[in-house]
Amino acid sequence: MTSREITMKEGARLRDELAAANEKLITRFNAQRVRGMPNQPDIYTFRNELVYSHRDFDSFMRKLDEGKPSAIVSGLNPSGTLHLGHKVVFDTMLALQKKHNVKVFIPLSDDQSYLYRRVESQQAALKTAYELTKSLVAFGFEPELTTVVIDQIYTNIYNLSVRLAKHITLAKVQGAFGCEEGQNIGQTFYPAVQAAHIVLPEALEGRKNVLVPIGPDEDVFLMVARDVSSKAGYSIPSVIHMKFMPGTDGNKMSKSRGNSIFYLDDDSVIRKKIMASFSGGGITLEDHLTNGGDPTIDVACTYLAGYFLAKEESNELFNKYKAGSIKSSEVKKMLYDKVSDEFGRFKRNLDAVTEAQVQKILLRKDDRNTLAV
Repeated sequence: MTSREITMKEGARLRDELAAANEKLITRFNAQRVRGMPNQPDIYTFRNELVYSHRDFDSFMRKLDEGKPSAIVSGLNPSGTLHLGHKVVFDTMLALQKKHNVKVFIPLSDDQSYLYRRVESQQAALKTAYELTKSLVAFGFEPELTTVVIDQIYTNIYNLSVRLAKHITLAKVQGAFGCEEGQNIGQTFYPAVQAAHIVLPEALEGRKNVLVPIGPDEDVFLMVARDVSSKAGYSIPSVIHMKFMPGTDGNKMSKSRGNSIFYLDDDSVIRKKIMASFSGGGITLEDHLTNGGDPTIDVACTYLAGYFLAKEESNELFNKYKAGSIKSSEVKKMLYDKVSDEFGRFKRNLDAVTEAQVQKILLRKDDRNTLAV
């Protein structure tokens, strides 16, 4: 087997593994395909099929169009900074906020980071969560329509978590997540906290029409939350799933693998990561010009098609790549220009964020204190 054949085979394997991981929610866990659903938002994440499956999203959109009090909830684990993988969720939330003036709640799960040992201390988690709040302002969320929840600051979340925990059995947690001998009991309790984040818009403001955009690996939390919310007297949230995307090495994008591009990376680091990303091109330039490449396994092609280009532009790029009329280095340069431009704007916005803006969107213990028991 030639070097080219080995590379192509490995790329196809990684591509197919990601596709199978995405499809599992539909084939095994009864999620519905977004493709073909009427009344889809006119957002690139839907047009490019980065949002691919859902639970009751059609109901959410219908109620949103009817003017029912609505909210979108999706959070972050504060153990690092924003990276390219966060773009799909936040671009989707931001587009819906701008078009519909819908309220957005963003929990920053500092307690989860600590309980799952992703940070060394609660203080470190709190500091990272605060820095992420600044990043969310820089990303463009409207302060008047955005609430950031940091659990160490908004400690009333505990009251709501306890209320929901009464309806979650240990068997439910074990069945959904499994339990290991060395697992701390905080991890066992955390699904109640996650559910509390999701019903918070209704508990605080009576917003019963709630949408939760997540990655496929978060769906198990939402299955628990959807079950417990109705048992505790709250509305069942709708869900949309964002497609797993490859990291720069072709494997599933993951901060732990070091295969992500971060918004705060230096420009030279961004260039280096992109230029070293997994390629679907020929082993040599001559090979590529003669035989073309496979854009479906090429990370730069995948990112351009998913994040930055319209469908017709992506089709043209893929056809050129398959024909060998555009080189891998040229595609990577195209991606670098797009990423560098967007991340540069973000960094300039971040430099301009004020303390007043941060404080405005943070939910505090004394704010709307309706959850006390």
